[in-house]
Parts: sequence; structure tokens; C-alpha cells
Amino acid sequence: DAAQERVVLEHFIKEVVRNGLAVYGYDNTLRALQAGQVSKLILNQDLDMHIIEYKCNSCGKGFKKFELGRSREQKHECGGTLSVTGDKDAIEALIELADNNGVETVFVSSESSYGKEFLMGFKGVGAMLRYK
Repeated sequence: DAAQERVVLEHFIKEVVRNGLAVYGYDNTLRALQAGQVSKLILNQDLDMHIIEYKCNSCGKGFKKFELGRSREQKHECGGTLSVTGDKDAIEALIELADNNGVETVFVSSESSYGKEFLMGFKGVGAMLRYK
């Protein structure tokens, strides 16, 4: 597993550096999956990412926000208190989209130096592309 992980991440980093057939970050990866560009989805196995839907109890404004971990916002910009109205696992959404499109998903650990670099430098989410 470690050898396969190293090969995948070396190829991914090489493509990123040359602005080639790779994207990283949740939003870029999601867009590429939706467009059918992805040949391989690469995820850190320890990610805890959520798409949180909030609603302000004062002004009534609702919005979505991408959150890491379990901490949630409490106050809205108007000074009102925020309530969580929805919580979707962002990683599950990527995996489901990849599965539906026949895209291979590769999970990498945080234990190897490549895995740590992928998590810290690329937020643990990336993809190899079929085309730009």
C-alpha cells in the first residue's frame, strides 16, 4: 500500500507542479468530478469535512459553509445566533460522485511523508484528470 501511495502521490505532485492533469482542494476537485474530467480521486483517509447549512435566528438568512472538523459557527454577521439546519459529509459526497462516474478512489494515509505533504499542502483532496 505504501509503495502504491508513493507512486500515486509522486505522479499527482508532478502534474500539479507543471500545471498539468491534476487538481486539488475540495471545490476544484468537485467541479472536475461534476464535469467528468477525473480519472482518479485521491483522498486523505483521515479527513473530516462537512458542508454545513446555517440559518440565522435573527435575520433569517440561510447559507452553506465548508467546515473542517466538528467546530461550528455560533454568531452571524448581523449579531444573531446561528442554527445548523443541515450537515452533509463532504468526503462522502465526493466518493459517491466518483463511484457514480466509475472513477477510482485512492485513499492515502497521513503516516508517510508523501501523505503528510498531501494533507498539509493540498488539504488532503485531489484528483488526476483525463483532460484539462
